[in-house]
Amino acid sequence: MKKILFLIFITLSLSANVSTLHVSYEAGISIYGRVGVAEVDYEEDNVTKTYKMHIVMSTTGIVKKLTGNQENSYVSEGVIENGVYLPKKFIILVTKDSSLKKETYLFDHKAKKIEKTLYKKELESYSGFDISSMSVVSKKKTVEHTEHQSIKYYRDDYLSLYLNVRHHNFACNILTYLDKKDSDTVALTNENLFTIEKNNGDEVYNIHMTYDNTLFFQEALATDIFFFGDAYIRKVMQK
Repeated sequence: MKKILFLIFITLSLSANVSTLHVSYEAGISIYGRVGVAEVDYEEDNVTKTYKMHIVMSTTGIVKKLTGNQENSYVSEGVIENGVYLPKKFIILVTKDSSLKKETYLFDHKAKKIEKTLYKKELESYSGFDISSMSVVSKKKTVEHTEHQSIKYYRDDYLSLYLNVRHHNFACNILTYLDKKDSDTVALTNENLFTIEKNNGDEVYNIHMTYDNTLFFQEALATDIFFFGDAYIRKVMQK
């Protein structure tokens, strides 16, 4: 009996040190309505000072058909040092009906280095001669490719950037992060407003954020996006 009580105590103690959160979002555009959904899972360990954030974004409706059932997955996991979230690994996975692309980034903050591994798998069409029909026919084959490279160092990926902004680890200023296009500028204008300039300022978007009393935002809204109208990402469930 004592052993059972001891195991229960240990289990409860470990659980108390780990915070988990699951949030569901929907995304929409004025002229299309809902175009996608996102599932967010977050875990933070107060003892080991580590975190893991995983987001899966799926298209819906007509956009799902147009994109070939595209699904995007993002994973950031790392450590928390003096309240700052530092990613150790960041993974981007994009899947479609006939292709898969996976980017893995490994961070070495002490040496200020990032190693990137890119893996692609695609279904390609080609022409071949069929002996049975004595004719040229269209065939398909799976092609895989992997490459490794060292890239420019950034402290944050997309997800750790959000966590650091949410925990007030940035002043209102230009933000830098992994894989940002050189022709784009992202600025934290205030706690509730991001300004994004694309293509060297040819396109400017203001993203208004509203928060409740939890880690993740309630709604992100971008207005007047050319002929698309307004775009939004809205929280629909949290547990």
